[in-house]
Amino acid sequence: MNALSIKHPLEESLIQLESQLETPVIAGDLVNWLESAMRLWQSVGQPLTEQIEQVHPESFKRIRHDDDGLLRRIELMQAEDVKLTELYACQLRTIKELHELAVESEPNEAKVEGHVSNATAEGLQFIIEVRKQEHALATWLQEAELRMNGGQG
Repeated sequence: MNALSIKHPLEESLIQLESQLETPVIAGDLVNWLESAMRLWQSVGQPLTEQIEQVHPESFKRIRHDDDGLLRRIELMQAEDVKLTELYACQLRTIKELHELAVESEPNEAKVEGHVSNATAEGLQFIIEVRKQEHALATWLQEAELRMNGGQG
């Protein structure tokens, strides 16, 4: 089984958020949709933080130990972790603000729909970026191990 097929809490929460973001908003249900989206965004926080603060540093250490020639890759992935942390905070703040705006604007959802559409697209892009980071980390960890073993798996 490759490391990317293992379901960990971060991937589970991303799958649920992705499903919500891909679900169309039914007329008259925007506030409920945003409440669900906000709850799911919040559920991403803890596993994302654990990956970035606990799992990734250990993986970076192993990569560096196995092949210090990959230091530049480690630095790029660390910078990406910082970016993802900031993006997550921004996305969560945006969805909370949109929820407040939707509650205030009810029943006139049209005032918020365009913003929700943009936030949805940005949220889906965030999910892609997190997954790309996880794939990159697994790839470079495997590459470092291969290099340490002289290219033999």
